[in-house]
Amino acid sequence: AQAILKNPERFEFAIEKLTELGTKCIIPLITERVIPAKSLEDISRNKIERWKKIILSACKQSNRALIPKLCEPVDFKSFVTEFTEYDRKVIFHESDEFERIPLYNYLERMKGVNSILVATGPEGGFTSEEIKLAVNSGFDVISLGERRLRSETASIIGVGVLIQFFIASKRNG
Repeated sequence: AQAILKNPERFEFAIEKLTELGTKCIIPLITERVIPAKSLEDISRNKIERWKKIILSACKQSNRALIPKLCEPVDFKSFVTEFTEYDRKVIFHESDEFERIPLYNYLERMKGVNSILVATGPEGGFTSEEIKLAVNSGFDVISLGERRLRSETASIIGVGVLIQFFIASKRNG
């Protein structure tokens, strides 16, 4: 799940790269810090169709046979309560306000996991209330390091590492 970003090109870049990396589903996420004009009602069919074209193009570029599902945009509260069918759920967050597990250390918990839901916030990150709601809904708070990353960078790096770990662990039994 990638929060919709203020700059449409950055959001489109993120979904393109997440597709190239091999995600199975992309969920456009509306959080408290997504700009007000980006409410569910304001996201046009044309925008969603554009995102689908970007995903299809990224599949072709990366020789990917399976096209990831593009979910309808969803608000954060619905997201954390409705998407429950995953073995693990993680939310990337940079604040020291919450206990965070470094991604590298978290990989040990991924052995035997077949599905993972990853949430990346908007500019400014998730709010404290959103993190609390996610943790209460079974999400683990994950740190991507000491640097503050752009949202699209965080989703690409985090998902890239997780997918590579999945590939390696499947090969090694």
